[in-house]
Amino acid sequence: MLPKSIISIDDDPICILVTRKLLEKKQVINEQVEFKSFTSPVKGLSFLKERHRVGGVIVLLLDINMPEMSGFDVLNELSKNQIEDMHIFLLTSSISSAHRKMADEYDFIKGFFNKPINEEGIEIVRSCLKT
Repeated sequence: MLPKSIISIDDDPICILVTRKLLEKKQVINEQVEFKSFTSPVKGLSFLKERHRVGGVIVLLLDINMPEMSGFDVLNELSKNQIEDMHIFLLTSSISSAHRKMADEYDFIKGFFNKPINEEGIEIVRSCLKT
């Protein structure tokens, strides 16, 4: 069986913890689904590139506003690879309409969630993992 992973890239460790706890509570993270998190977008991107080579299902929960590189910088790097099979969601506290407009320019983004992830977002993530 190919691996299933949820990968969170967010510079705020508290947001990562809350996301993880909500996904665990709803049993989205389990023995078949690993959860990996990175507060460094550079390290997260490096891991993603390696993990993508393994195959399987990858759900990426990506923050937008980060100091090292923005979520959009991460998306630009990812777009250079074959990522059409990756499920990418922006999970952000940004309420900027400009950010939403920028997100719309990436046709491979599957959704835009506000922090903390809600029930609907959790169910969308769960459905991606069933593929």
